[in-house]
Amino acid sequence: DTGAPRVAANSNSNSNRKELWLRTDTNTSAIVSAATSTSTSAAMSVSTSSGKRRVGDSFVNSMVRIGINAGVNAAAEALSSEEVKNAMGETASAASVTALRAIIQDKTQGKSDERPTLLAKVLRTDSSASLRRIAAWGLQEHTETSVGAAALANAVRRDASESVREMAAWALGSSSQGSSAASEALIAALKSDASDKVRATAAWSLGNMGDRASMDGLIAALSDKSSSVRSRAIWAIGNVEPQKAPAELVAKLKDEDTRVRRVAAWALFTIEDPSTAPALEAALKAEKDTDVQVDYIRALAAMGDKSVDAIKGLLESPDPRIRTMAVRALAGGRASGPWPWPWPEPRPFP
Repeated sequence: DTGAPRVAANSNSNSNRKELWLRTDTNTSAIVSAATSTSTSAAMSVSTSSGKRRVGDSFVNSMVRIGINAGVNAAAEALSSEEVKNAMGETASAASVTALRAIIQDKTQGKSDERPTLLAKVLRTDSSASLRRIAAWGLQEHTETSVGAAALANAVRRDASESVREMAAWALGSSSQGSSAASEALIAALKSDASDKVRATAAWSLGNMGDRASMDGLIAALSDKSSSVRSRAIWAIGNVEPQKAPAELVAKLKDEDTRVRRVAAWALFTIEDPSTAPALEAALKAEKDTDVQVDYIRALAAMGDKSVDAIKGLLESPDPRIRTMAVRALAGGRASGPWPWPWPEPRPFP
């Protein structure tokens, strides 16, 4: 399972102990128990295969593996929930949270990670472009730190090496939504970097972040001279999933590049804006490439009953692929299947 820990509370009336099962997004789990009585406060312990013992390295290290801050906050939130308070008693719940935070604070005191600072210094100051590229690659793991994000954003804007700028742009794709420093640097690169590779990677990263604030920059990139940049910008818009498909995106159904037209069909399939059905129907009639025609039918299938007029005439097509996809489209419920070629950006080697 992924996401915040799920909590189930069980009561054992014989021992008057309450147990919580915390399941983390790294599949690390522990049973946190609070022993309560009418006269004493709670004491936290962990149940393991080797028997019960007080909370210690096992539980703390589990929290470290999912991120110290995220782990303790999620566990504390779970322990503070109304469901848990009802099962454990409010006093026991509060005491468990206090104990957990104290243990984490003690374990992490004085153990800050120096890697973001060291890698950022290499990226900013080293004379070797190869080493700066490696540093940018490594900082992908630290985009949530201010020093890491700032160093990558600066490299995207100012590094003299195309290779370093491209790697820094890729690394920023791991930034969270709403990261203004990352978004601004990537939008600036998408608009004006001299390298097609850097602009294309910047577009991919903006889409990977899923930040709707980047839409204007991505729409502007649809007119880029490079088909690679245009197709990445289209993919990014589809990944952001705006409520309405931009007119500039719909216009890419007529792009001179086959790849661009196909990605445009995927984006419209993902956005599911019924108002684009007439444009897809017109593009389908004008299209000569069978692969693109199939993509347009697949996109129309996502429009529900708005697609019927465009698709029903294809049931008599002499091409078995067209007929098959037309029937699947009319069947609805995404019977046309998942899109056959998603566009991930695998972690590159430095």
